[in-house]
Amino acid sequence: MARYRVVFGVLLPASASCTGPSGPPISPLAAESLLIKGKAEAKKDGKHVFLLFTAPDSEWCERLDQFHADPEVSRIMHKHFTLVRVDIEGTPG
Repeated sequence: MARYRVVFGVLLPASASCTGPSGPPISPLAAESLLIKGKAEAKKDGKHVFLLFTAPDSEWCERLDQFHADPEVSRIMHKHFTLVRVDIEGTPG
């Protein structure tokens, strides 16, 4: 449990306003639809949902994308989480 507190305590605030050209494309679907789709995929794969609230031109997003691009981090993240990106400016809802 403490391990998850560290992950969410460090990564979740950093991801609160991130988007990036190097990350996966952000869908024009409504936020609720993105979450439903992400939950279904996570359940199918036996993972947790890692919800990223993103915003254009965020320096922190670029840093988070660089962190996620690290092969070891990427391997661990994709093993345990389904990433769902929600652009706070471009996603309805």
